[in-house]
Amino acid sequence: ATDDAGRHETARRGNSVSMPDQRAGEEHAAARPGSRVGRAAVAAILVLVTAAMVGKYLHQDTKDAPVWYDVGRRVLTGQTLVGLTSYRYPPTFAVLIAPLCILPFARFFFVWYAANVALFFAALKQTALLTGADRVAWPVALIAAVYAVDNLFLGQTNILVMVLLYGAFLYLLRGREWAAGVPLGLSIAVKVFTIPVVFYLLYRRRWRAAASAVLSCLFFLLLFPAPVRGLGRNAREVGDWGRRVVEPYLSKGKAGDWGQHALDFGNQSIQAVAHRWLRQVDANVAARQGEPTVSYTHLTLPTN
Repeated sequence: ATDDAGRHETARRGNSVSMPDQRAGEEHAAARPGSRVGRAAVAAILVLVTAAMVGKYLHQDTKDAPVWYDVGRRVLTGQTLVGLTSYRYPPTFAVLIAPLCILPFARFFFVWYAANVALFFAALKQTALLTGADRVAWPVALIAAVYAVDNLFLGQTNILVMVLLYGAFLYLLRGREWAAGVPLGLSIAVKVFTIPVVFYLLYRRRWRAAASAVLSCLFFLLLFPAPVRGLGRNAREVGDWGRRVVEPYLSKGKAGDWGQHALDFGNQSIQAVAHRWLRQVDANVAARQGEPTVSYTHLTLPTN
């Protein structure tokens, strides 16, 4: 009994020493020069981008923000989204953004910008959790910030979609397949470009996650806006979006009233990325003539 008591006392003392040592190690890791430099660089970029956003607002270069503000105000005032060629999303995002549109446009513009910044830092935390890291890799964050800045300037929804997608993969990592489908379904209802992830889930035999994503997407498309828009009006607006955007894209490779912008080789659509990888094209021009064909002759395959 005396020996057992001695062992317990030794273990207790060992734990009392190891915990401060562990905290000290974490503090030391956070204070590494690379981490400090990365944080300082990201902070400097944030200050510069914020100053640029103020300048863009003063020069009325607000990109997509007026579109979001218009559809949000339409939701608040009960106006239709049918035939609104400037808006190419389902009604779901219009309902989500509507509460911010109570504000005057200037406040809305900067609140939407601040929300995207917060979402970007949330995405950085999600990547640390997905990779099993104990902290955000700030040098990597610095590289990702280059792409985030473009989204911030344009005021688009891509950072929101990224956070939802990362959330889905975090749930998958924890074995919660039904929960994983909910943020994925919402991301598809906001911006349909994430739908290939459903096929990835099917390929990996994650049947519950795929089913949850489909059901969640249908809920956010058809039922979520209904209390605000009404079932009938929402169904008409979803149908209008399908006819104007989805159907022409599937049948002709471009989103109807979107015009040639949908075929720009320099944008981040699935089609444009495929052209850049599989064909020899100039990313600074639009595909304006004919139907381009895919060629594999410009791919360089590794050889052993």
